[in-house]
This record gives sequence, C-alpha cells and structure tokens, in this order.
Amino acid sequence: MSNEVRWVDLNRKTVIMIILAAAIMVSVFYAWYFRLYGATETLKEDFENGFDEWVANADVSLDPNNPGHLIEWSITHSNDVASSGRYSLKFFIDGRQDDGTIWIEKNSCTKRHSNTS
Repeated sequence: MSNEVRWVDLNRKTVIMIILAAAIMVSVFYAWYFRLYGATETLKEDFENGFDEWVANADVSLDPNNPGHLIEWSITHSNDVASSGRYSLKFFIDGRQDDGTIWIEKNSCTKRHSNTS
C-alpha cells in the first residue's frame, strides 16, 4: 500500500512539474513573440529638410506631342499643403496622354518576417 501511495504522489508531482514547465514556456513564448518580436513600430516622415533619403521615380511613356522626349513630370519640395510641419512634396505629371506613374521611394530596414504596409 505504501508503494502505491508513493507512485501516486510521484505522479502528482510529475504532472504538476509538467504543467508548471508548460506554463513557463507559454509565458516566455508570449513575451518574445507578442512583446518583442511582434511589436509594432510606426515610422512618421516629413519633408521639412527636402527629400532626405527619398528618391523620385517615374514610369512614363514618350510624349507623342514632343517626339523624342518623355511625358513631362516632376516631384518638388513645396510649402503649399502639409499634413505636419510646413513642407510637403508636390507631384506633377502631364496627364494629357493618360499614361504614366510617378512616385517616391526609400530603402528601409525591417526585421525578418515582419509585416509592412
């Protein structure tokens, strides 16, 4: 009878230790994934100092009204309208041909497997 009691006590201790170890592992995973790895970071940009590291780029076709030249476009530093600060960028593209796209782009470093939008 005493051997059976010892086995039951030993099994209870083992089960309790397994449950505690699992709870600790889940807590560590939660802290790592949701607090450190999954933390969101918002980048806010302005154009107070010009383009900084941003680069203007375009995909435009040849202008049929001006052979040998691309459709006119530009992206310039402006103080017309800004969502923060005093300056923004002004985008212009000659839309008479209804063809072309202009944009700005910037290289940025992200963590592996991170979501960006």
